[in-house]
Amino acid sequence: MNQIKPSFRWTLLTLSSAMLLTACGGGGGTTPAVNNTAPAAAMYAGPITGFGSVIVNGMRFSSVGATLQDDDGQDINLDQLKLGMTVRVSGTADDSTQLGTASQLALVHGIRGAITTVNASANTLTLLGQTVNTNTATAYQGVSGLAGLTAGQSVEVYGALQADGSLLATLIQLKTTAFTTLSVNGVVGNLSATSFKVGNLTVNYSTAVVTGVLGDGKRVKIKAVASNFDAVNNVLTASTVKVEEASSVYGATVAAGAWLKIKGIADAAPINGVLKVSGTPVNMSQAAIKGNTSTITAGQLLEVKGNWDGSVLQATQIEQDGYRAGQIGGSNELYGAVSSINGSTVVVNGVSVDLSTATFGRSATLAQVAVGSYVEIKGNLSGNLLRATKVELKTNGTGSTGSSASTDGSHGNDNSNDSSHGNDNTSSDSSHSNDNNTSNDSSHGTVGDVSYEQYGQVSDFASVASFKLNGLTVDASAARFEHTNAASLANGVYVEIKGTQGSNGVFVATKVDIKNHSNHDSND
Repeated sequence: MNQIKPSFRWTLLTLSSAMLLTACGGGGGTTPAVNNTAPAAAMYAGPITGFGSVIVNGMRFSSVGATLQDDDGQDINLDQLKLGMTVRVSGTADDSTQLGTASQLALVHGIRGAITTVNASANTLTLLGQTVNTNTATAYQGVSGLAGLTAGQSVEVYGALQADGSLLATLIQLKTTAFTTLSVNGVVGNLSATSFKVGNLTVNYSTAVVTGVLGDGKRVKIKAVASNFDAVNNVLTASTVKVEEASSVYGATVAAGAWLKIKGIADAAPINGVLKVSGTPVNMSQAAIKGNTSTITAGQLLEVKGNWDGSVLQATQIEQDGYRAGQIGGSNELYGAVSSINGSTVVVNGVSVDLSTATFGRSATLAQVAVGSYVEIKGNLSGNLLRATKVELKTNGTGSTGSSASTDGSHGNDNSNDSSHGNDNTSSDSSHSNDNNTSNDSSHGTVGDVSYEQYGQVSDFASVASFKLNGLTVDASAARFEHTNAASLANGVYVEIKGTQGSNGVFVATKVDIKNHSNHDSND
């Protein structure tokens, strides 16, 4: 066994960022007198709940130009991000506007391997000796739902560890080929000199590189070559074992003084106001609790925000599962242009959306939605389909208004007074991401100036001032190019862009990032 001391563990937090970001809404409950304005540096950790920028825990992160990596440290692109993926996002945040700019985003995988059993009636599956629980909020990619999965299929599961060691899945991705590398996140038990247990899996770490100090009850990430899994005896010979220390958050080292918002599961009921949420110590004694009850119990899914003092998250607010969804009309949000439409089903930011039962605002109708329409959607995932509950149509396919323009404070904002949350009852909506040094954008909802992010492959390229992306005509002649220049634009090039859609329907880019797209859809 090669046991080494903890070293650089993906320290994602960058205190030198100088960009804007934000957080989420509040409501009833006891509200202590606390200052809830977010510091400049922040880290958010939890599942992705929306796009149009990347939305995590109610915060809309502008991510064009950010460093994006998977759990193996490999670069990825925006189109590889999916609803339900658990991530760590670092950069800067503004808790009063719910807008932010990411400097780094890293995926946090749960389990990667082949399914052993599926129990659709119990809403569970097993792989690598781990039990995976699913619920109505679990998202699926490559399959419509749990019933479509069978033993032997390769899946990647994202989610949160529960107190009993099982994983509550936020996303299950079906892969088309078998993995060459397996991974497991879990809690150490029955530690010996050469092995330990994670769930029902025995891990042989005698030849592994171990980062950190192993101990019963500690959270670990295990990686192994697929051929080193003995499925008959349920033994995995590990290549690497990374120990999550008490001072880390979602596996990353975070500097004291950072603003955090994490989503996870209460490991146990609080004792003297202190508990752990997905392994992160939280002091909730001064926190406002938002939700149906003022009591926190073991197993609850929570969103916690506050200041990190280097070892404990000093919480200012705790949201119980479902609180924000009740405030805004759904658990998921999309901001962007319609790239395709088939009856009442549209695609926005790569997500299929059913609009058939949605309520349209400002007297708009489904018949007005067209390719190129800018829409703002609230809804809930059902398998691999987002069922919209609310739709705001800001422009139709030609750029003219699809509904009367006005300010809209619905993004995560609470219309009731809440002194614990920076500015939850504002009437203007700043929910569109701003460029790095721009002032707060309250023009959201104003036809001719709706700002959001797009990504995909360039088509119909005529010049830097005229090409198409997802059906939208783009003018990037005045854009700032990240890591490259305008000469690299051509048909088939994968780009990530940020800008505003004008009243003529043209998307005027302010920032363009051309990415290497060769790693798209990799199974490892």
